[in-house]
Amino acid sequence: MNPNYLDRVFAEKFHMNPMQMLRELRMKKVRRMLETSEYTLPEIAVQCGLGDASYLTQQFFKRFGLNPGMYRQQVRLNDQTYYKSP
Repeated sequence: MNPNYLDRVFAEKFHMNPMQMLRELRMKKVRRMLETSEYTLPEIAVQCGLGDASYLTQQFFKRFGLNPGMYRQQVRLNDQTYYKSP
């Protein structure tokens, strides 16, 4: 199959190219791991195929507008507030 054809058909179906989809899926996995695990950023980066923590941080900030550490802290604070509410 021609790569250009694949990109075009994929974009028509998903409104993004395959690399954008892969990046989006990786960022969603990073976000989920930050919310539900105690893994360090380097461990998450490796498990999500992002190479290193620096690149993960750069891509996460670009996608979500805050760094992974701040995101994790915000999620935990929200969880604490939720469970303490009457």
